Amino acid sequence: MKKGILIFACLIITVFLCIPLSLAVEIIKYGYIDKTGKMVIEPQFLRAREFSEGLAYVSGSWGSNPRFIDKTGKVVFKCQFSDTGDFSEGLAREWIANSCGYIDKTGKTVIGREFYEAWRFSEGLARVNVGDYSTGKWGYIDKEGKMVIETKFEDANDFSEGFAQVKAGGKYGYIDKKGEYMVEPKFDWGNGFSEGLAAVRIGDKRGYIDKTGKMVIKGKYREVNDFSDGLARVKPERNYGYIDKTEKMVIDPKYFMAFDF
Repeated sequence: MKKGILIFACLIITVFLCIPLSLAVEIIKYGYIDKTGKMVIEPQFLRAREFSEGLAYVSGSWGSNPRFIDKTGKVVFKCQFSDTGDFSEGLAREWIANSCGYIDKTGKTVIGREFYEAWRFSEGLARVNVGDYSTGKWGYIDKEGKMVIETKFEDANDFSEGFAQVKAGGKYGYIDKKGEYMVEPKFDWGNGFSEGLAAVRIGDKRGYIDKTGKMVIKGKYREVNDFSDGLARVKPERNYGYIDKTEKMVIDPKYFMAFDF
């Protein structure tokens, strides 16, 4: 649960011209409040993100090096490059000119920038791409930077509940942390596992599979989404509703727009 809230304040700068109207420039400043609404870090940043594992990425002025601050507003370290991701499992990715690596919470590079593309760590592994955008293949590294699942997939996603969704031969399937298929590639689309089920699509049919690959909620929806708090947001026709894991429609599909619980 987030313990701080990112907010912004606006400063209006007006340039008076010798015309009936004046040019106005609005500058947004970001700061942080706690759950009581108390301002704990004053609005002072032109760029800012939510806190992740106790640190937040901020930038004070245009052209200045971004930095990570703690929940008191103290600068923990300055970023070497402007493109740095949020922390996940103790590491954050950094990238420049299609060259990606990882830093620790002191700002030290712990995995060199040897990947064309890299994403956050999840369940101890991170998906990385070597090569280039059109021909590069995906695999997985551990926190030492060792390639533990070779780069052989056309696409790959984060591990969730011990499984990762990967693409091979134009179809999606699911592997374990040894890189072995637990569900063979046969889906045209799919999400990661959430609460034991994964949303998938074969042709125009969408539904949910369990971890054996069995379709337990058969595809009859125009859109399916992950289960959260026991319910999944689905779209049978034009509107959204929510089903439980027995496929019972517990909230009727009557909403033009809806979000996950």
